[in-house]
Parts: sequence; C-alpha cells; structure tokens
Amino acid sequence: MGQKIGRNDQCYCGSGKKYKKCCGKNEELNFSKYNELGTGTILDEYVYLAQGVMMFAKSLMQFDEEGGKLKEAYDFFEENFRPGEDDGVTVTMSVDWLLFDFRFGKTNETVCERFMKTEHFQNLAGRGQELIRIMAASYDTFYEVTDVSEDIIVFRELYKGKEWRARRINEPYEKDAAAGEIWFTRFMGVPDDAYIYSPPYIYPPETKTQFQKVMKVQKEIFVKEHKKMSLSDEDIFRESCKDVLPNWAKKILGGSFQEPPRGELPPMPKLINTDGDRMMFTKIFFKIIKSEGLAQKLTSMRNFDYDAKNEIWIWFRQGRKKRESFSRNILGTMSVKGGYLECEVNSFRRAEKLVSLLEKRLGGYVKFERTEAKDIDAMPAPTKEEMEKFEQEQKDLYSKPEVRELLRRNQEEYYYKDWLTSRIPALGNKTPLQAVKTEDGRRQVEELISYIERMQNRRQNDMAVKVDFSKIRKKLGLAD
Repeated sequence: MGQKIGRNDQCYCGSGKKYKKCCGKNEELNFSKYNELGTGTILDEYVYLAQGVMMFAKSLMQFDEEGGKLKEAYDFFEENFRPGEDDGVTVTMSVDWLLFDFRFGKTNETVCERFMKTEHFQNLAGRGQELIRIMAASYDTFYEVTDVSEDIIVFRELYKGKEWRARRINEPYEKDAAAGEIWFTRFMGVPDDAYIYSPPYIYPPETKTQFQKVMKVQKEIFVKEHKKMSLSDEDIFRESCKDVLPNWAKKILGGSFQEPPRGELPPMPKLINTDGDRMMFTKIFFKIIKSEGLAQKLTSMRNFDYDAKNEIWIWFRQGRKKRESFSRNILGTMSVKGGYLECEVNSFRRAEKLVSLLEKRLGGYVKFERTEAKDIDAMPAPTKEEMEKFEQEQKDLYSKPEVRELLRRNQEEYYYKDWLTSRIPALGNKTPLQAVKTEDGRRQVEELISYIERMQNRRQNDMAVKVDFSKIRKKLGLAD
C-alpha cells in the first residue's frame, strides 16, 4: 500500500504546519493522499496505517453496496458533533469512531475489521498487521492520571482498573498533566508501552466517582441490548465504549447522556475555502460596454495578472511569504467570452467583493448583469470513471519535466532554507540548527532526516518529488 498524505494533515517534515501549506504546497490537490504526524515514534506508523484505512473507508462509501450506511454515519457525526470546529469535538474523535468503532452492514463489522480481510492488509510488511489489529481493538474511555514523569504518564482505567503507561511526545496537553486528573482519551499500543492517540478531554479529580458510576451503567445497558453476544468481560466493556462514543460526544458538547436520534440524518458538512467561506462555485457575468482598452485596464489593476497562455486574468491576494513560489493566493479568474467578461470564484462572498471591485475600477467598460452559483454540496459525487480520468490527468500534468522541476526547486528551497530555522516539535521545539549543537540533538536530527527520507521512499506515487538531503546533512555538520 502506497503512502497516503492528506493536505490538511500535519506535514511529515516536523514543521507542525499543515501538509498543504508546507511540503505539499505545490503538489496537486489529490484527496487520496495522507501523511504522518512526524513525531519520530511508532505513533507515526499508527497514523500512517490509519490513513490507509481511511482511504478504504472512502472507497466503501463510493463503491460498496453497504457504503450508504457508512456514509450516513459519517454525515450524522459531522452534523451533530461538528468535529474540528470551535464548538465541536476533535477531528480525531470523529475519525476514530468511523474507522474503529462504528459497526454496520450484514457482517456488523467496523471499517478496520473489514480492511483486515483485504489484500492490502495481507500485503503489509513488518509489524503493520499487528498495529492494525491494535487499532481495531482501541477505544475511548476515562482514565485517572496516577503518576507523571519526564517521559511517561501513568494512567489507571476507571472501570477496569487496568494500568496504562503512555509515552510523552511533547504535546501541549501533556505539559500540565497532574496526578488525580480524569482524562477521556484513546490509547494506541499495549498497556506497558502506549501512546495517547486522541487529544484528551480533561476533568478535575472530583469527577472520578461520577464517571465510575456512569461506566458501570454503560456496560449494563450494553449487556441488556446485546444479550446474544458471547464475549469476555473485558471485550464487553471495550465494545460498550465503542458503542456509546456518540453519546459521550453529545455529553462533551453539553447535551444529556442519552442515545442520539437514529431517524432522518442531516446533510453533509459544509466545505470552506481559505477565507473560511462556504464553498460555492460562482460565475459572474459583466456585459462589455467598451472593449477597447479593457484588457490593458484589467492587466494594470493591482492584484490582477494576465495569463497569456490560457487567455485569462488571475485575481490574487498577496501572501506573507517572501519567496516568489509561495507569494500569492488565487481568488478567482476572468476571461472575455462573446461580449461578456466572465468571472469565476469559489464563494458568494468573494463574488460580492469582486463585483464591487470591478464596478468601481471598470465602470466605463463593463456593466454587471448576473451571478450564477452552484452549491458544491448539491453536486453529484464523481463516478469511478470520472475519478480515474481525473487521476490520469493529474499524472499527465505532473509528469511534465518543467512541472516536476518547479516542484523539486520549491521543495528543496523549503528544506534548504526554511526548515533549518523552523521550530520542530519532534526536536523539542528547537530548530535543526539549534538542535545539532548537542550530541543528543545531533542524534535526534539525524533520526528525523532519516525518517523523512523513509517517508519519501514509501510514497509510491509517480508524481512525488523527492529531496536530496545530503546537502542538508552537510549544512548541519552531520556529514563531510
């Protein structure tokens, strides 16, 4: 299975930035790509494998006869619990529930359990299969912090009393961890060597008794509703945690502890652009009153460029980056067609802004006539053939030597300049140049670079651009 890198996920280089704003800045928008956290620990392997399971989930939604049930569950969680929003639960909770907890279809299996029956799972090398099995068995529940040291936080599971030793990876929530706190989270690993997989919800010590009682009730309800299941006591508790996670999501958001409605399901979550506006493909039509001098006037306007090859004007916003390759964000395009100046943007707010701008600047040349908008949520999902055609077009584009050379230069420019002076979480928030000043830091930097190289080599993608790190090692004094 090839490397899957998500544009909205954290970049594997360790910068802490989103992939699309870092190493993936100049790569194609390919929704089948995902990446790792870049912690330099086995946690990265869990995340890498989980992202492969997510791609499998997406294929089930699109092509499996039972995929509709999975899609409904996804829609339900997104709409009711708003993962990733300020007033919602964490994205990790949403994804974990969808992949590892939610059972559906005739076999009543989770996505991860179904994945374990595929050829992809059988072809996993090394400890990949073992880690997938651990993820399939993972669950969210309440733990009491019993001890905090420099490298380890020790937890006791509230209901079963099982002890878990979780390795610290310098996440912000670990900084002020204190004995007695109650954490609602999910671990990956085994009790003696685990990692905190989902950002925790932390409660004061006095809530311990209350949560212990609720855990008992949770299990009792599950046993009554699943009398025919032949499971061990430990498996019953695990399955009850998986089954009740949406209830806890509701509780976390301030609702009551009860079963969420299972009737009519809400629509898909709304997509937004880089301005935070709801995505809506919008065309604006201006009737051309005076054509002579219109092209020159548009080209001379600030934040407008003319693309002679495609015969369009590009409306852009100047970015903060000093480097030319990352210096602007495209807001829309314009072209002259049959007596009209046609403009295309991806939100209604941008459309309103552009209409106001052009009416002010081109008052004697064009006259606003109409706007046509298409809600992206109302657009039909692409067919398998359309997706294959799109992927082939992307491969054709990024196989061009001039495009690959540009991507290579941009990648190298980032690593040879910005990365060296960026604070990296995996290096204790030091920059690589700072870290190499100590023997331990040199070892950590070398491990991080080797890890990035391995991630590059795993990316079985014809469009992937790889960086030669020999120059970086020399610059850091790690090689002659």
